Amino acid sequence: GRAFGELGEPIARSAVHQIAWRFQNEDFVLEPSTSQKLLDAAITRCGSDIRHVVSTDPRLSNRCCPALAVALDGFGMHWVSAGDCALLLYRDRRLHRLNDNHSMGAWLDRQAEAGQISWAEARSARNRQAQRSGITGGDIPIIARPSEAFPIQAGDWILLATQGLESLPGDEIATCMQRSVAE
Repeated sequence: GRAFGELGEPIARSAVHQIAWRFQNEDFVLEPSTSQKLLDAAITRCGSDIRHVVSTDPRLSNRCCPALAVALDGFGMHWVSAGDCALLLYRDRRLHRLNDNHSMGAWLDRQAEAGQISWAEARSARNRQAQRSGITGGDIPIIARPSEAFPIQAGDWILLATQGLESLPGDEIATCMQRSVAE
């Protein structure tokens, strides 16, 4: 629910900041996997912190907070995501989603594309907005992460977004970004 997202967001931000502080203040050897390991630690810490909050307020059980954290280093871009937060790349006047969408709607759409259900069933499902993954205080069922650093190029724009952005068609988002580049 919205109230949990409002509660979960500062907890998640704090967990990421604490891990980032460790990275800045301890002696780490920057290897291709260092940033990804730190992001994995951050999402694990976020889950632990939210588990503590849920244990003190049972009304928050069975709630889900989406999460997305990104790190840039000399090897490229790394991320972890759970839920429906979008990591978008605007490159060469085209918009690409880099991470998986863990909503039921995306899963239902993949079923319709495969012919397992009709498009009408996929579009009319009452649980389209439900999350298949996210931070709940329990195990995180699905975490999206790249297998290696994603290469960033000069002129790339990276957009991190929470719920709602995908209600806009991809070409409308790209058009807005093109206008911003032109200004």
